[in-house]
Amino acid sequence: MKIIQFDCYFDASFSLKNNRGGFYILKENSLEKQSVRTLGAKTSDMAEAEILHKLLDYIQLRIEHRSKVCIYGDAQGLILSILGEKKVGRDRYKSLRKKYHKMREYYELSIEFIPRRQNSYADALAKNGL
Repeated sequence: MKIIQFDCYFDASFSLKNNRGGFYILKENSLEKQSVRTLGAKTSDMAEAEILHKLLDYIQLRIEHRSKVCIYGDAQGLILSILGEKKVGRDRYKSLRKKYHKMREYYELSIEFIPRRQNSYADALAKNGL
């Protein structure tokens, strides 16, 4: 059975005028899904965490188990907290970290920091919508 790869990118934009997050998913280099959401977050970090929760929810509902799922984002502190490599913020992201690690039972799942310039499409979704 062929393992299908999904590359997922997320970002959030937080300001007085715009509190929105976006993600998109590539299925073997073809656009599978893109989504933009208005967020209820109170800080930039919380906005990044909220859109990542939405992305993980989508993966659980729509992507077949045993798929390879690679998640990329430019929220370095959040990603390091989820991976357990950063102690600051660990309590704040506890539910997100638990969800991520539980999902690893069903997917070949990874999450990785990428610089903002490599995350420009997700950044544009978050700032400008679809």
